[in-house]
Amino acid sequence: MKLVSATFVLLLLAAHGAGDFSQRLAEPLSMFRDGKQAWLGYLLFAALLLVGLLYMRDLIRAGKEEEAVTAGLAILLLFIVAVTPSLQAFHLLGSLLLLLLLFGHYWRLLRDSESPWIIFHSSAPFALVLLSGCHSYGLWQKCLILYLVVLANVRHHLLGHRRASRPLSASTVRSFGRGGVNRRRKVYQLEVGREWARYKAR
Repeated sequence: MKLVSATFVLLLLAAHGAGDFSQRLAEPLSMFRDGKQAWLGYLLFAALLLVGLLYMRDLIRAGKEEEAVTAGLAILLLFIVAVTPSLQAFHLLGSLLLLLLLFGHYWRLLRDSESPWIIFHSSAPFALVLLSGCHSYGLWQKCLILYLVVLANVRHHLLGHRRASRPLSASTVRSFGRGGVNRRRKVYQLEVGREWARYKAR
C-alpha cells in the first residue's frame, strides 16, 4: 500500500509538471483527466482506487469489518467521481461526500481511541487553507487528499503492527517448547522378533 501511495504522489507531481504549472496548481484533481494529458488524470484515480482496495482488504484481514464497510463505500464514491464529468453536479456532490466520509471516519477513530491528535485533525482543513495561502479550491482539495492518504497509510501501518504483536494462543504455547520445537513424547515398544526367538532357542 505504501508503494502505491508513493506512486500516486509521484504521478501527482508529474501531472503538475505537464502544462502550465500555476494553472495546474489551481485545478481540482478530476480536471487532470481533461486535455492532452488525460491519461495522467486517470492513472491518478486508478492509484487512489488501488490504495482503497488494498486498505479495505487489510481491514478485513484484521477483523475490522465496520471500517472495511466504510472503506468500501469510499471506493464506490471514488469510482463515481472518477467516471463522471468534472463539472457535473453529481460529480461535485460525490467528491464532497467522499471527502466528508473519509474525514469523519478518521475523526471517529481518533475520538474512540481518545487520541489528542483529534484536535489537530479537526483543524486540518482550516490549517490547509492557511498553508496553501488561500490559493484556490483545487490546491486545497489536493492537499486534503494527500492528508487523507497519509492517514490511511498510518492506520494501515498500525494494523500491521498490531497483527505482528498479537500474543500466541494458549494451545500454541502448550504445543511448542522454548526452542519452538513441538516436543511430543515418543514411545518405543519392544516386540519379540525372529532374531530374539532364535537366540532363546540356543
